[in-house]
Amino acid sequence: MRRIITGILAGSILGGTGMSINSGPHTHMQRADVAVDFQNIQPLSTEIVTVAMPGAEVGDAVLCNASESLGATVMLGTCTVLGADTVSIKAGNFKGDGPIDPASQTMHLTLFKAGY
Repeated sequence: MRRIITGILAGSILGGTGMSINSGPHTHMQRADVAVDFQNIQPLSTEIVTVAMPGAEVGDAVLCNASESLGATVMLGTCTVLGADTVSIKAGNFKGDGPIDPASQTMHLTLFKAGY
């Protein structure tokens, strides 16, 4: 797949794992693919897995996207930087009649660092 990027500003830096925009305090964006395997998520409950993401620091914003379906009743929740190089990913089971074990998969994490 070929992607076309338009509107790149002067001072923008594109790299294999992210992009920086050099206009005053700027934002650095970094991407990582991580293996995630949620255990059985009990009915009407959430589970949290912790993964390594080099460069993550408390205060950074992080987004997470599943590469495959988690199931009809499992919802991907928040992703949070817990500490240096460590991110938590939360998923919830909104079905009330039994645990669900989502398939192990790669998740895409995107980290945003302001004032980089």
